[in-house]
Amino acid sequence: MPKVSPARSSPLDGFPPCRRFLVGLFSFPSCHSRVPFEDRFSMIRPYEPRDLDRIKEITVICFEGVSIDHNIEKTFGQFAETDWKARKATHMDDDVAANAGGIFVYEENGVVIGYITTRIFRDALIGQIPNISVLPGHQGKGIGKALMNRAFDYFEQQGMKVAKIETLDQNDVGQTFYPNAGFKEVARQIHYAMPLSDRKI
Repeated sequence: MPKVSPARSSPLDGFPPCRRFLVGLFSFPSCHSRVPFEDRFSMIRPYEPRDLDRIKEITVICFEGVSIDHNIEKTFGQFAETDWKARKATHMDDDVAANAGGIFVYEENGVVIGYITTRIFRDALIGQIPNISVLPGHQGKGIGKALMNRAFDYFEQQGMKVAKIETLDQNDVGQTFYPNAGFKEVARQIHYAMPLSDRKI
């Protein structure tokens, strides 16, 4: 089995807790000078229905302490029958329902250790990356970069002109990795929450 070449940039997946997000855009004409990653694609394959439980498991592991719902629960306590893990896992159901054909998994020795999901907005010619995760023990090997490039290629094949991704404001890895991939910051967003019992107006 081909080996993954080491990469100088670590993949994203270690997000510090924060409620603010950065939104970045990537314009495809600038990506044509990138170094080819074909040697890494041998371990990347399209999503199959049997992968769903596995990518949910990876999601919960990688977003521990860094999802918005988890931040809310840490601040106010659990208030619903389902906890943040169950709700975050359902995001994978949403991604599959929206565009199963645009999900790619990274498999090593027959085991899925990372994935990337995408959505296509044909009217706007924008391809979005809702989720990308690599298990902690496999980070720093170029897997996140390989998955990202697979998504870029998919967007180009679908006729998209721009790629879009969001990251936590305090995600130092993402704020380095994404600009290095070609993304430009275009907006910031702040998330607020409160128990309804604390309403003041």
